Amino acid sequence: MLRPVEVVVEEEEEEEEEEEEEEEEEEEEEEEEEEEEEEEEEEEEEEEEEEEEEDWAKQKRMQSTR
Repeated sequence: MLRPVEVVVEEEEEEEEEEEEEEEEEEEEEEEEEEEEEEEEEEEEEEEEEEEEEDWAKQKRMQSTR
């Protein structure tokens, strides 16, 4: 059965909108994941710096006790 062109066009537009929304959601999820990864990397770097500072302080203490 044939359908009016308006209905077909409307359905196609709805499909396109849904696809665009899905793409936007995927992009947002990817951005969130990237942000989380960056935060984790920053935390790791901070922890490493703290450990290095503690090690340095220990070495200084050991040198001063000699």
